[in-house]
Amino acid sequence: MEREFIKNLSKDWLAKWDSPVVCQKRIGDFTGGLIQNQTFANLNSQNKGPEGKFYIRGQACWKTEDVLTWLLESFSDVKRRKVKTC
Repeated sequence: MEREFIKNLSKDWLAKWDSPVVCQKRIGDFTGGLIQNQTFANLNSQNKGPEGKFYIRGQACWKTEDVLTWLLESFSDVKRRKVKTC
């Protein structure tokens, strides 16, 4: 069920994003706020971001597929936590 949700989420992101690239300052828009721009920049400075970075007019960018692959791999590394409900 969880894998299917993530798969559907990735399809949704691709369907809504109309560009073959994602620039660092737009990662928050691409992920729907899941990852903020500064958090993404910090991860990149620690070499924990997606591979394949290139620059367009001085802006760090990645292919949309590379960012999506990195996000899906990041999701798979997160362990589920139990949440108490009232």
